[in-house]
Amino acid sequence: MVSSTVDTDEKRHVALDETDLACLIALQANPRGTWRDLSACCDVAERTLSRRLQRLMDSGYIRVIGELDPVVVGSGPVLHAWIRVADGRQREVAEHLAQLPQTQVVMATTGEFDIFTEINLPSVEALSDMVVQELPLVSGVRQVQTQVVLRSFRRASRWRIDGSVPTEPVLAGPVSLSADEMRLLGALMLDGRASLGVLAETCGVSEPKVQRMLSGLVDSNALTFRVELEPLLVGYGVEAIVSLQTRPGAAEGIAQALAKDEHTRCLFGTSGGSQLFWHVLCRDIHDLWSVSTTRMGALEGIISCETNTVVRAYKRAGRVRRGLMVE
Repeated sequence: MVSSTVDTDEKRHVALDETDLACLIALQANPRGTWRDLSACCDVAERTLSRRLQRLMDSGYIRVIGELDPVVVGSGPVLHAWIRVADGRQREVAEHLAQLPQTQVVMATTGEFDIFTEINLPSVEALSDMVVQELPLVSGVRQVQTQVVLRSFRRASRWRIDGSVPTEPVLAGPVSLSADEMRLLGALMLDGRASLGVLAETCGVSEPKVQRMLSGLVDSNALTFRVELEPLLVGYGVEAIVSLQTRPGAAEGIAQALAKDEHTRCLFGTSGGSQLFWHVLCRDIHDLWSVSTTRMGALEGIISCETNTVVRAYKRAGRVRRGLMVE
């Protein structure tokens, strides 16, 4: 692992050394772990680890958040929208979309479309309104192409800095959540490392009940924990979204193979002309070339693919970005 030094849009400067990276890798593996647990995992002294990670958290470079899987919970449709905008208005439109509470991801991209956004919606009616009325009427938008997420093969919370690939859980059917569980999820989305005491006070229940709810949500795969940071911060200089059109009978096997690929940030099955949405992280353009040629060439059943590189992230995991800063 090499060190990463990056200047942000705000002219801030952060340098990560091997110790920082080891601490982050341990945190990714156990986002709610105690400093002692994380220290034991990465062989970094507990005091050093806590100081390094707390510095990154306090500076806004990393956030630990709880993430709800809307496909597992069945809370409503997840929309992927590709947007073409009028010349010179990409940033204006992207910033507008990033301020909408429904948007989870907003990124500027190269290729046929200028912006990609992922939007969580509460109902089919809300989906219809978003597709037919809201997105097309945003000032500066010229064209919108939409898809609906049908299945999660890998979520961004499973991506690892060191290239390791955690075992994907076996997903069950939709899980119904109680009002207390929804309050707990809301608190964890703000701070995934909040203590049981803080969570109990926020939710108005006892600590043992919080622990039971937390364990149940994790066991059902409705809840995962995510160390949110900009990939560029840890040396991944190029990211891209690859839309794959496959033969109908081949989509499942291709998805299972790509879910185990070290470059995969997230992977979804979608409606529309392409069956798979594959978001990849690469060290550089040479790495991306290898992924988009050699890696895909080894898979049977791919009819076509379209690769769009990500120019800038305005929002991820429901959090607005300011350069490398996670708000």
